[in-house]
Amino acid sequence: MTVPSLLRENRTWILTATCLFLIGAVLGFFLGDHVLSADTLGSLPSTSADTELPALSIRSIFFNNATVALAVGAGGFLLAVPSVGGLLTNGFYVGFSVALAIAEYSEIGIVVAVFAPHGVFEIPGLLLAAAAGLRITNGFYRYFFGRDDLLTTEELRGFAQLMLLSVLLIGIGSVVEVHVTPVIHEIVM
Repeated sequence: MTVPSLLRENRTWILTATCLFLIGAVLGFFLGDHVLSADTLGSLPSTSADTELPALSIRSIFFNNATVALAVGAGGFLLAVPSVGGLLTNGFYVGFSVALAIAEYSEIGIVVAVFAPHGVFEIPGLLLAAAAGLRITNGFYRYFFGRDDLLTTEELRGFAQLMLLSVLLIGIGSVVEVHVTPVIHEIVM
């Protein structure tokens, strides 16, 4: 199956995952400071020119993000409770991080320049993993209501393909976050 056909076949679950993530992000952006403190995320880099981003390894970023994606995807086997919770929570943290960064840097362009290069890979990776989990949960619901067999081979194959694509995107995002984001940060700061 090609990637476009995989995405088309799962568009309902991808759209559902995107909406849940965006709900979390909006809540985090507007309400994050009432629930969390900046210390929760660690301090943001200073705006001074001599400040560098903390040294990060591809491996640590990849394993952190892949673990989240795998938990969100596997959450489908638990009727999507971890999938939905993971999307809302991660969206909340992203929204809160963006709000903190805007408050610190006072310019949305800097925030976009620093977050977007790796975020365009990592966030879709998370969304695809969640879509895989939601797809599995849908298979359970169809079985419980007598409409289908329990998790067909096609559903399991689709789950595996979405998870593989998710991990691939997260891997690319990890490389970009380590090698591209610091360069962009240095340029815009």
